[in-house]
Amino acid sequence: PFVAAIAPFVTSRPYEMVRNDVGYMRQNVKVVGRSAGLTYSDLGPTHQSIDDTALLRTIPGMVVMSPGDPVELVKAVKAAAEHVGPVYLRVGSPPIPVLYDAESDCPFQIGRGILQMDGKEVTLIGTGAALPRAFAAAETLRSQGIGVRLISLPTIKPLDRELLLAAARETGRIVTVEEHYVAGGMGSAVAELLARERPTPMRMVGVGDRFPPSGPYDEVLRDNGLQPDQIVATVREFLKA
Repeated sequence: PFVAAIAPFVTSRPYEMVRNDVGYMRQNVKVVGRSAGLTYSDLGPTHQSIDDTALLRTIPGMVVMSPGDPVELVKAVKAAAEHVGPVYLRVGSPPIPVLYDAESDCPFQIGRGILQMDGKEVTLIGTGAALPRAFAAAETLRSQGIGVRLISLPTIKPLDRELLLAAARETGRIVTVEEHYVAGGMGSAVAELLARERPTPMRMVGVGDRFPPSGPYDEVLRDNGLQPDQIVATVREFLKA
């Protein structure tokens, strides 16, 4: 079965039930959290779901997916339905920009990332609602002559170990971008992998140790360094370090 509601109402509020009744009992339940991240910006911290990845990825056996465009979303729903076991599907709010020209351009598979642009100087990793802005930032960086590699991570748990280790080995720098707390999110998951297997300099773009303000979505994104021009500035500063 699928159960869906706004993200904090299916993650942080009923966390004990999700952990015990779905995770511990290995139930074949698909939990869909919509309007995840900062998309409920004007309703403030009670509705901004920026800790859901951190909570759900700690549950043993729970698959955590965070598609970043409509094509990834359609494929993620199909993959969740076919997967036997608990799944958390993290979804932003429409309108969501389309990043793939055709479904065939999106080789979606649970546990696999998607290489969207190749480069040798720095790797930019986006997930969920932050992916389109990471994509825009990568296009700007490429126009400035910077060899950026862009990876979409529609699956946060399990991670694509081979793709991420190759990016660390071949570019030597990793920047993650997400609408989530830096602590416990996708960037943390990537850092945990690299700390174990290939320590690599990183920067994580996301929400810091605070409750974000409420307000218009674009303003809240800017307040957290998540607009494309801010991501570009973060990458350029990182390359100078």
